[in-house]
Amino acid sequence: MKKKLLALVAAFTFLLCMLPSFLLPTRADANDYIVDEYGLLTSAEVQALNNIAKEYSEKYNIGFYIRIMNSHGELTIEQYSESIFNSEGLGIGDEKEGIMLTLTMDDRKFDITVHGPKSNKIFDANAREKIASAVVYDHLQYNEYGEGAKVFLDECSSTILTPYVIKGSITVIIPLIISIVTIIFFRSKHKTKGISREAYAYIPQGGLRLQRSQDMYLYRSETRTYNPPAKSSGGGGGFHSSSGGGFGHTSGHF
Repeated sequence: MKKKLLALVAAFTFLLCMLPSFLLPTRADANDYIVDEYGLLTSAEVQALNNIAKEYSEKYNIGFYIRIMNSHGELTIEQYSESIFNSEGLGIGDEKEGIMLTLTMDDRKFDITVHGPKSNKIFDANAREKIASAVVYDHLQYNEYGEGAKVFLDECSSTILTPYVIKGSITVIIPLIISIVTIIFFRSKHKTKGISREAYAYIPQGGLRLQRSQDMYLYRSETRTYNPPAKSSGGGGGFHSSSGGGFGHTSGHF
């Protein structure tokens, strides 16, 4: 009887310990690249996106994450994204390098969050806004969430594949080539057929007779005033970019 009582107490204690895991939602951790709390994506889509994100994360040593949530509550979308990143321990390496797309469906807001010195350098404000434009304007605005998520991952990968060294080389080499080609072209225009050491070949038969004179001007002066174009107030297609505390953000509505 005593053994049965101890067994019942042990079983009850085990169930009591396990009860929170059944009642509370499963907490995402650093190995969950894609989390869809709202339920927009199918399990097959989540698995496929998770595989892509895992591949890119391991390839570049920068974590690729997507979080589709219900609401950001009393926090701003930027604060909410940072709380997810920190509480879940996201990011790779000592510097916690990572980039994350956060969607909150109750107000249709998004935030692209980056963390870490390398990630902030690669995914600067211009890069983030370019990624946001491809994701939001081509997909999220049309409720194409699976396609938008994949485009986000692919655009991030493409951004990394264009290193700053290549960008710098292109900036220097292309103008240099254009300059060399231009110089060669104009130099060829000034080549003469031959050089004569005497002027007799240029004097007509019977001598040169000047009967009239006329002033001819080959060039004229022009004054031009530069009229700069009006400064655009759009500021990156309606997106808002900011940085601070090791994070960079680009956010807006979709």
